[in-house]
Amino acid sequence: MDILACTDKNYIMPCGVMMRSVCENNLNEHIIFHLIIDKSVDDKCKNKLQQCLVGNTSIQFYHFNDSILTKYTIGKGHHLTIATYYRLFICNLLPQNISRIIYLDCDLIVRHPLNKLWNTDLTNKALGAVTDMGEAMTERYSRLNYPQSLGYFNAGVLLINIEYWREHNLQDVFWNYMKENIDKLKQHDQDVLNYTCRDCKVNLPFIYNSQDGFGYNRAYFDVKKYAQELPQALTAPVILHFTANKPWEKECDHPYKNEFFKYQNLTPWKGMPLIAAKVPLTKKQKFVRFLRALGVIKPRYKILVKELR
Repeated sequence: MDILACTDKNYIMPCGVMMRSVCENNLNEHIIFHLIIDKSVDDKCKNKLQQCLVGNTSIQFYHFNDSILTKYTIGKGHHLTIATYYRLFICNLLPQNISRIIYLDCDLIVRHPLNKLWNTDLTNKALGAVTDMGEAMTERYSRLNYPQSLGYFNAGVLLINIEYWREHNLQDVFWNYMKENIDKLKQHDQDVLNYTCRDCKVNLPFIYNSQDGFGYNRAYFDVKKYAQELPQALTAPVILHFTANKPWEKECDHPYKNEFFKYQNLTPWKGMPLIAAKVPLTKKQKFVRFLRALGVIKPRYKILVKELR
């Protein structure tokens, strides 16, 4: 099994935790982690990542030259870095004998085996992905100029058919789309992937990318439409994606944040102090969390699961 991740020094710790969670829940698999990094990732960082491995696993490092992307904006996203674009260029970086790969963002943990995801049929498809928690945002479709009926996926977890990417020269397609539509890219490479793969994708079960917004984002996500899938995605996800506040931030109140620490404690970052979130909580958010801590209101995902069942 081949797993791809992209990181710079800023996300080394979450990357290591993600990798350890994969190892712990896939002990019977032979796994190669393919990590695309920049020059900020030094030997000390690499050694720490090596220490995260258990079982029949290994790491291959690939260095990416950031100068190729200096003309492309990263925007004001609070947790986005230039590393988010690396995966668009994997055809030139990865060995030719790799025909498929699982891409994982660094801000997630894997809770169960990945073999069923790995064996998903991708015949004549570029990738498999899970619907995004902001799927119903009409602005995205008008901005990217494609029908809303085709949907919008979250690119934090991808099953990539690299053979298809090579045969259809998708790397050139990505590059040309970026050059011609740079002003439209609010979600950066996720926008690029959604437009270029809009009609050659497989919709994966929600358990493979459980996002924060599944539990409350009713304004931009039709929970009734996905009533059969959501309860399992919220209570027993295979992959848990921390799409809002991160567990290593003091302000995080995610119901599964302690699972992140369970895996972090198996890495060189055990006991690492929490940091302040880059985007401070509003007064309303602080008040709601206070009421939740007192038990006055129940966690949002529990309320939704009860409704759907």
